[in-house]
Amino acid sequence: DSFPPPSVSAEEASMSWLYSTLSEEWGHWLGENHKWSITHGAYYSLNVAPGLRVISLNMNYCMNKNLWLILNSTDPANELQWLVFELQLAEFKGEKVHILGHIPPGHVDCVKVWSQNFYEIITRYSSTVTAQFYGHTHTDEFQLFYSYPDHSPSSVAYIAPSVT
Repeated sequence: DSFPPPSVSAEEASMSWLYSTLSEEWGHWLGENHKWSITHGAYYSLNVAPGLRVISLNMNYCMNKNLWLILNSTDPANELQWLVFELQLAEFKGEKVHILGHIPPGHVDCVKVWSQNFYEIITRYSSTVTAQFYGHTHTDEFQLFYSYPDHSPSSVAYIAPSVT
C-alpha cells in the first residue's frame, strides 16, 4: 500500500517503472495525448463517444494506508488539479463525463482532505459529471454527493461489489 507521488524520484521508491509500463501497454488504446498523465500518475481522460468523456483516477493518492500521503495528502500527484483542467475542457466542449476509480471518495480508506477537495470539484462541475463508478467496498451501494452550502444533490457514485 505504498504508492509514492511523482515528486519522489529515488529509483528504489519511485513508481515510474510501473507507470511507464502502463503507458507503453495502454498507449495503443489511449493514444499519445495521454502518455504524460499515465506516466506521471497513472490517470487519464478519454473521449469514448461523441459528447462523452471517461476520466480514470488513480485512487492510490487518496488511500489512507499510503504512508507517502503524510508528505502531501491534498493532491500528491497533481491529479485533482489535472481533473479540474479536464472537467473544464469537457464543460467548454459541452461533453458529459463519467469518472472511474477504485476507492470511493469519502470512504474511510480515502484521506479526508483529498475527499473534501474532490467534493468541491464535483460540486463545481455537477452539470458535467453525470456519473461516477467505484469499487473497493465489496458491497453494492451508491453514494450521493451534496453541494455546499445549500445541500442539494449534485452527483451520484455507483459502487460495485466484488466476488472476493
